Amino acid sequence: MIEKEPLQVKELLDGGTDMVLVDVREKWEFEYCHIPNSIHISVSDIPDNISKLETKKPLLLVCHNGRRSRHIGEELIKKGFDNLINLKGGYLIVTHCVKESPDTKE
Repeated sequence: MIEKEPLQVKELLDGGTDMVLVDVREKWEFEYCHIPNSIHISVSDIPDNISKLETKKPLLLVCHNGRRSRHIGEELIKKGFDNLINLKGGYLIVTHCVKESPDTKE
């Protein structure tokens, strides 16, 4: 599994890399905010939904701080998935980057 920083993920998405974004947070977290076009499968629901996950495209795994998604990535590797990317730092670091972006400063 590859760990990518938010700006690296943004470059992949902006560059048109075809990947599936899988948000493994709880439902309420996903409803509060999420990356557009991501699918939601919470950590507890992953085992029952492995067959629904894409196997040909890279899977970008995201959660609040990167730990749950990393854990799910490790479990998916055991199930034969090999094209996994974990958003390092999760939404915590993404929101920090947005707050610190020159475009958002007043």
